Amino acid sequence: MPDSEIGDLGNKSSVLNDESPAKGKESDLPTINDEASEINNFARTAFSSLVQWYCFFFTFSFAALGFYLPLIEKDFIKKSSTGYVVPLSFILMNSISLVALRILHFYILDVKNRSLKIQEYVGGNYRSPFPYRVWNTILILMSTSFFVSIFLWFYLIYLRYIP
Repeated sequence: MPDSEIGDLGNKSSVLNDESPAKGKESDLPTINDEASEINNFARTAFSSLVQWYCFFFTFSFAALGFYLPLIEKDFIKKSSTGYVVPLSFILMNSISLVALRILHFYILDVKNRSLKIQEYVGGNYRSPFPYRVWNTILILMSTSFFVSIFLWFYLIYLRYIP
């Protein structure tokens, strides 16, 4: 990704651009601190929303899984058409969730690169409060849990055909 794309992250009034010198001027520090604060606040808000969304959908998926499994064991579902609709809808929902996690991963990577660029511009006077490694680990764990959920829903479809 070129530096010019990393440089703006949607903010066209950015202090940092391709014409910027290697080191920042003292007069740029308040503007850069405001920009860094804005980037970090937006990233934290996006990540917080993702965690709330994840908790809701993951709990909903496993609650439905717990409700659906006894119905398969009692042959209620084997005779109805909802035997495919419910599992496939949850498989689709969890797959879309994986795509959303991947998109947020790329956004977090852009924020990390932007923070590194600000740090390079300012020199040693700036340390980003952005916890990239922690958030990346959480995204990996979320993705893994959605893969497990998808596997369990496919397993329920398989159970529907056991004689």
